[in-house]
Amino acid sequence: MFSSSYIVNAANQAKFYLTVALFIISIIFLILSPSLPGLILGWDGLGVTSFFLVVFYKRKKANSAGLLTALTNRVGDGLILVALPVLLRGPSGRLSLLSENGGTSPQITLILLILAAFTKRAQVPFSAWLPAAMAAPTPVSALVHSSTLVTAGVYLILRLKTILGPPSGLELLGRVGAITILIASLRAIVEADIKKIIALSTLSQLGVIIRAARLKARTVLFFHLARHAFFKALLFIGAGDLIHNSNDYQELRYTGAASKTLPVTRSLVLMCKASLCGLPFFSAFFSKEIVLEALAVGGAAPLATYLLVWLGVALTRLYTFRFLYYVFIRASRAPALSIKCNEDQGV
Repeated sequence: MFSSSYIVNAANQAKFYLTVALFIISIIFLILSPSLPGLILGWDGLGVTSFFLVVFYKRKKANSAGLLTALTNRVGDGLILVALPVLLRGPSGRLSLLSENGGTSPQITLILLILAAFTKRAQVPFSAWLPAAMAAPTPVSALVHSSTLVTAGVYLILRLKTILGPPSGLELLGRVGAITILIASLRAIVEADIKKIIALSTLSQLGVIIRAARLKARTVLFFHLARHAFFKALLFIGAGDLIHNSNDYQELRYTGAASKTLPVTRSLVLMCKASLCGLPFFSAFFSKEIVLEALAVGGAAPLATYLLVWLGVALTRLYTFRFLYYVFIRASRAPALSIKCNEDQGV
């Protein structure tokens, strides 16, 4: 419903819906396939369809963002293909049989699969494509860049966890997750584009999820994953409503003026931000609290990693309050300070 109203005046609407349908089919292959070839087919389909969704408007900036997204996904595809012969060394490519008979894969295979997961998860050093992909239509951002494409990397780790075993190389997950939280939070504090702020918030949350994967908290990881996807998709929809009611400007201070006439959108954005911050009695409070508590129990993380995660969580509150301040309290109508909507102007 949001897509039909958002692109009602856009050309090639049939192409848009067809590409979204192909993207969803790829997700189904990735989730339901019982074998490695089917899983890799869904993984590759996500990269191809996401490229066409990002370049839908065929502007210069959208084309550049689509190229960056496609190249990053190609890196992940290549890493999985390199690791595939080791994973298929058993008598069958079915994941259930591999988990029973495959044993623990070599350390190099584990590293290749973790790096491949980082490309989809937009973890450091592959984090540049996610903010750039905000040149796509907002419905694409709500579906692809908050709840489906960026979760494929963690889903890969969950599916192959029984095959890979628990080698010490998984510590790489936790350290990179902590660094990603800090870098994304610092960048979000100074960002002016409302959609990029939400994308950087996604990067920060992905760091928390990766940290949970290192702690082997599978139930908490999946709970945080599903909760984040739901509220982040709603937040993108609210941001799209603010942009359209701000003469298609995406600058944070300019979109705030439109929120005064949109009480439902204001309530939606406030609720989503409160949940993403992990305020008490919201769902994120329970998932984040368990992850942070597990870091402090039994020396589960080095002191440096522990401090990095806590600093990133504190900065999350800071850029969230900055976002709410400009959207709800201080708003400007000065076009000179504004960034024109990517979809319409391609700047």
